[in-house]
Amino acid sequence: MTAAEHLVQVQPAGVEFTVPEGEPVMRAAQRLNLRWPNVCGGEAMCGVCFVRVLEGAEHTSEMKREERFRLDFVGKGKDDTARLACQLRITGPVTLFKRGVR
Repeated sequence: MTAAEHLVQVQPAGVEFTVPEGEPVMRAAQRLNLRWPNVCGGEAMCGVCFVRVLEGAEHTSEMKREERFRLDFVGKGKDDTARLACQLRITGPVTLFKRGVR
């Protein structure tokens, strides 16, 4: 892991991988051949890739309008821990909750 890569832990599967700074979490997972449930391919259109940030929220990117809209649309907008993995960029280690990652 280089200085520009950050550790992601995904529960409940216990999957761990590193994400280069600036790359969305879901894209990094897919590049590493991990299965990450989604439908729209990373366009913030489906909401299927949503995660809960369990630890490290201070290392997450600011939420943009498209992500906020989709989380509101799928009923997760009031959950302060909810994010879309296709939009989520990190600047430090995080622990996420997402079923189906393997």
